[in-house]
Amino acid sequence: MSRDKVIFLGCLCLFAAGAVWGKVLPSIELSEFAVPTDGFWSFKIVDVFQMVSGLATAFAAFAAWKSAVIAKDSATIAKLSADTAKRSADESRNFSMLQAYSNHRDRFDKFLDQTESDLGIRFENRERLYRDIFPNNGKPGCDLQTAGHGVELAAWKKRYKELSEHANSRGFSSERDFISWAVDTVALSGNYLRYRLELGGKKFIWADGLIKTYLVAGSSSIVLHTICEVLRRLEFFALGDDDIPYVSPTSQVDFWVRKIANDCILRNSPHKLADSSGI
Repeated sequence: MSRDKVIFLGCLCLFAAGAVWGKVLPSIELSEFAVPTDGFWSFKIVDVFQMVSGLATAFAAFAAWKSAVIAKDSATIAKLSADTAKRSADESRNFSMLQAYSNHRDRFDKFLDQTESDLGIRFENRERLYRDIFPNNGKPGCDLQTAGHGVELAAWKKRYKELSEHANSRGFSSERDFISWAVDTVALSGNYLRYRLELGGKKFIWADGLIKTYLVAGSSSIVLHTICEVLRRLEFFALGDDDIPYVSPTSQVDFWVRKIANDCILRNSPHKLADSSGI
């Protein structure tokens, strides 16, 4: 750019010199330097300076145009370079975020593997479970969050507390009330926490012959205990600090399980006893 300024300044000087000579020379007697006027190409010395002045003006205009073109091209190149750099930075950031998300998902799967082994359960939809706890992870433009930020985990803990209080404080007013409670525990464990119990060949109570409750005579406490333990572990993985206490259910749960199981054996109940494969 400094060279263009020098050229442009020189052109202005030439133009100014031509203008000065155009004013001065006509007042000077230069007949001895004049070219004969006869003929097509005849001219005076003042015409030479006027021609030089015109050429200088044209050259100055060309230099200014060329400088503008170069400046525009430089700006275009600079913009393209900036866009390329930004695109490269975005791609690098997206790759890093994707890698962090993949690593977090792998840790979550290993965590669930260990939970299955410890509690004798089987998770059935791990991807949905992860999305419920970490809904923003893996989304374009969102940074990885290792702390749980979904609303589902809080709702699950609240529902578990309600079921636990029902079994311990309120009690059950009737068989139908107990069966309704049992179905709600299945909804929490299967539909939301997305696991099923693996209890071998034991027979469960199937509510109305259709819904497996995981309630087994002599092992009725395992349902609430497993829900509590799964919630505790998910809370730990989600970096939460909420205390989730387990309170063993009262004898009412065992009473209703034994009563319904005996009625099923005597074929005096709408409910059924069957293993995991169903009726």
